[in-house]
Amino acid sequence: MSELLYWAFVFLDQVLMKFSDRTVARLLRSRSPVPGTAVLFVLIGLATGAPAQEPRIAPGTQFPIRGEGVQCGDLFYDDGSAENAIFFGGGQAGEDDHFLGVRFELADFGIPPGTAELTGFCVGNQLDFSAAGGPWPNEVFVYRDLGGIPDLDNPQRQATISTGDGRGAFEVVFDRAWPIAEPVFWIMARGDPMHAGEDFNIESDQSSEPAGKSWLADRGVPFMIQTGQNLMIRAKIRPTRSAAAAVPVLSPATLVVLAMLLLLPAGLVLAVRPALDERRRR
Repeated sequence: MSELLYWAFVFLDQVLMKFSDRTVARLLRSRSPVPGTAVLFVLIGLATGAPAQEPRIAPGTQFPIRGEGVQCGDLFYDDGSAENAIFFGGGQAGEDDHFLGVRFELADFGIPPGTAELTGFCVGNQLDFSAAGGPWPNEVFVYRDLGGIPDLDNPQRQATISTGDGRGAFEVVFDRAWPIAEPVFWIMARGDPMHAGEDFNIESDQSSEPAGKSWLADRGVPFMIQTGQNLMIRAKIRPTRSAAAAVPVLSPATLVVLAMLLLLPAGLVLAVRPALDERRRR
């Protein structure tokens, strides 16, 4: 790089020394399409001062590292070990006034709103209830927060899960990630008519300190209560990349070569100027 800069300045120096009359000065100071010394400095400035724009992630954004025994997920409040499963007594997976799930607060994980997107979720499936009729299908929804409760009328994402056979966490990956633009969101299993007669089956962690983020209801929102357990529903997320397009920036060496090529016409014009002036005098 330094070698190229040296020869570029040698070239400029020779041109300016040989043709330092007023015509040259006017040419270099004018708005002529033939670039002058300023062109080189502008290009060099771009090379050294305008790096390509990278996708931006908010400083300090960190996602939790999966702990021992945790099968999946990036945001969670359970310890990865299931001690029980909630099923409302059996047969209510088709009733939409029955639901249970987790209220995720980004602040709990040090993640600013707008810097992550939900790619899916996973639910615990460690306990084998095959002898009792498992596995069972349940419908799971992603909701925005609406004044401290899930916005049940406007699900953002929806998927069917199947748990109760103990074969390991059931994972869902969305076709389109959902941008988490607000500080709170919910992931909840809710009764849906397509699963009429089926059991709910959401595993819970009862061995760790309750985080106060798990809720359930068996008669709609007015009867929502906070459970003393940590439901094993976990969010899968990834950092949100900036929508701004990357700014293409040429390498410094390429810019110097381009500057020399742009200056070459000026040098040629100035080199033949004396011959043209001599011809006119004749």
